[in-house]
Amino acid sequence: FTKGDSKKWITKEQIEQLFRKIEEKDLEDVRCVASVDLSVCDDFSAVSYTFYLSNNYWNGEYCPFHSITDYYIPEKTIENHPNRELYKKWASEGYLKVIKGNMIDYNLIANNMLEKPFSIIGVGFDPYKSKEFQKIIELSAGKEYLYPIGQTYGNFTSPVESFEIAVNGKQITFDPNPITSYCFSNAVIDEDRLENRKPIKSSPNNKIDGVITNVMNFWMMMNVKLII
Repeated sequence: FTKGDSKKWITKEQIEQLFRKIEEKDLEDVRCVASVDLSVCDDFSAVSYTFYLSNNYWNGEYCPFHSITDYYIPEKTIENHPNRELYKKWASEGYLKVIKGNMIDYNLIANNMLEKPFSIIGVGFDPYKSKEFQKIIELSAGKEYLYPIGQTYGNFTSPVESFEIAVNGKQITFDPNPITSYCFSNAVIDEDRLENRKPIKSSPNNKIDGVITNVMNFWMMMNVKLII
């Protein structure tokens, strides 16, 4: 029920201007929210972590948020994918985590998340795509850490607006992973008939996983007590 009125949105260049390297060890015990966008075998999956950094300044401006996104892909997918040369390059440079076999290993991703030095206070997920992952997190960390986020235009409107304010106001920085800016280069903003807004793919084969997980984290920050 969308109007198909898709428009250019946040650009690759805007995201790259906000690239900032903060080592994971320097974020030990820092509170954050996380969101996942999981595939099965057809392409990569994404996990984004968004941190609240109190009293933090970057380039002389107050910058309270920082985002890190990890990307995963099955090794068999790379071999046959039209973007295999690009994916192989990202994998060799350490930007894309390769999982053995031909399926996404939800156990591996969940364990990677649990091994992070961060203080993750909530995990957002698509309730229609993440049943197995949901069960793993429930058993490992507890059901109270899980937040189902329906992928509707209505759910995304407020997070989209907050994310736009953060990016345009340079209140957020991003770990310098080229896959993240690649995802934003593939995204446009779309509106439904009620003028709710959500990022979608500019063409069906494009990947925007890192866009979706970053915006989902702004939903998380509206619904989880991240700041105390």
